[in-house]
Amino acid sequence: MMTNPRWKNATLSLSALMLVMLVGCPQPPDSGSGGVSALPDQSSDAHGHDDLPSVISQLAEMNVTIVEALGSSDTYEDAHGSLHDVGHLLGHIPDLLEASDLPDDKKQIIKDSAAELFEGYGSFDEHLHGSEDDFDADALADTLNNAMAALRDAVPSQ
Repeated sequence: MMTNPRWKNATLSLSALMLVMLVGCPQPPDSGSGGVSALPDQSSDAHGHDDLPSVISQLAEMNVTIVEALGSSDTYEDAHGSLHDVGHLLGHIPDLLEASDLPDDKKQIIKDSAAELFEGYGSFDEHLHGSEDDFDADALADTLNNAMAALRDAVPSQ
């Protein structure tokens, strides 16, 4: 059971941001672009979300798409679907960590990196939806790549 108040607050923030990201973009029900009606079944075993290495591998692939899109404002929209899908994958991490036998220091790195990724993806999504906040695509790409590298380094491969 999670008793660390910092982790509890991070989990609540992550859940709230995930809800905003998944519900925030109106899309036609049959669009298949990752909107709420097109979300895949949440069962972990059916979609390869039953272990950390699988989830991290999928996140790494999506991160490449998102970071590549950050290369030019003309390609930002290319990342839109992936920005919503990463929330789904990041949402699996807390339960997988709780069930894992990883050392506490590795778990903390994974939690911190996942939170940093979620915040970065959320910032990009907000920018796509017209946020007036300052947006530095190069700095965000570096942040996302560094967080993804830390995440991959902390998770043992299969």
